[in-house]
Amino acid sequence: MSRADALSEALPSAPGVALVYCRDNAYIEGHTHIRGMQTPLCVGPYVRPVMRNLILLRHAKSDWTWQVPEDFDRPLNKRGRAAASHVGQWMKRHHLQPDWVISSPAARTRETLVQLRTHLPIADTLIDLDDRVYLADMSTLLVVLADCPQGTSQVLLLGHDPGLEELLIHLCGDGLPLSNKGKLMPTATLAQIALPEDWHALAVGSGKIVHLVRPNDPGEGVL
Repeated sequence: MSRADALSEALPSAPGVALVYCRDNAYIEGHTHIRGMQTPLCVGPYVRPVMRNLILLRHAKSDWTWQVPEDFDRPLNKRGRAAASHVGQWMKRHHLQPDWVISSPAARTRETLVQLRTHLPIADTLIDLDDRVYLADMSTLLVVLADCPQGTSQVLLLGHDPGLEELLIHLCGDGLPLSNKGKLMPTATLAQIALPEDWHALAVGSGKIVHLVRPNDPGEGVL
């Protein structure tokens, strides 16, 4: 068995999702075929973080053909719903079960959450639809995170760019790999970040990237 084949067996994957970064090693070793798809592999084993987890997730692709009165009301398109479901499968395989969810109340973020919940048991009582998250900048998102219940250890923040991308760079630096289109967080991108114990202590560089995954979308290319 080749090293690439051994890595493909060792790293859980999900249909339609590409793992583009794994903690503690170089970004990408090469490509192999997992379940019929060409998917990049990270070097080395998956390392479960010991600190708190912040899961940043940008909403999946929305449908610009819908005639809606406001940007807030735009739903997901068919491709977006599929991508959000793939991310939910990936989270389930990696045991990323949020104990608190903060989401923008926009239609496209709420629909993304609906698709995640087809794979993850997230109770309504654990979901905060926070108006502040809609199109929020990084500073606002830091304030929102500071309001997290202190007993939470795995928080999902579901929102929009550019705020999410700015927050990811604030916490983990700007050396992360971009997509083929030069974007850090295309739609439905998930970033898992290990953080300090205090949600109030999210200073520059305080996070460690654990996983960065993007939908293996034909429109985006193989990452």
